[in-house]
Amino acid sequence: YNITDEMFGKKNKTKNKKENKQQNRKIENRQNIKNIEKPKRKIQTENKNANVDIYSKLREKRCVIVKSEKEAKYLSYIIKREKADKKYIGIHGFDGSYYMIDKDLFKSTRLRILDLLNEPMDVKQLEKNLKLDAELIKSTLALLLEEGDVIEKRKGIYLKV
Repeated sequence: YNITDEMFGKKNKTKNKKENKQQNRKIENRQNIKNIEKPKRKIQTENKNANVDIYSKLREKRCVIVKSEKEAKYLSYIIKREKADKKYIGIHGFDGSYYMIDKDLFKSTRLRILDLLNEPMDVKQLEKNLKLDAELIKSTLALLLEEGDVIEKRKGIYLKV
C-alpha cells in the first residue's frame, strides 16, 4: 500500500465526480429543450382569414407588437428554436401587448427618441419628426418605460426623465 496509490484513487474519484456532474448537466439541458412548449400549428392573428408567420414579420421589420399571449408564446418558441434569443429584446407592456425588437435597432432608435423627448410628445409627433414606423416607436418607448429612461406624463404623452 503506497501513498501514490491513495493519491491516484482520490484523483480517479474526483474525475468520476466531474464526469457525473457533466453528464447530469447534459441530461438537464436535454430535458429543458424537451419542455419547451411546441405550438401545434401557425397561430392565427387578429385577422382570422390569414395565417401570418410572426417570426418572419419580426425578421423582416426587426420589430413587432403582439396582442395575444398565444402569439407571444409561439414567437418565443420560434426564437429559442432558431437560437436567436440573444438578438432580440422582448417585454410585456403595461397595456397588455407584447413588444419584441432587434437589439441593434433598439440601441439606435433609443438614442434618436431620447434626443427628441426633452419636451412632452406623443407617438404621432415622434413618428413625424423621426420619420420612423409607429410600431418601432411604440416598442422602443415600452422598453424605455421599463428601463426608467422615459415616463408617461399622461396616456400617450411621453417625456425623458
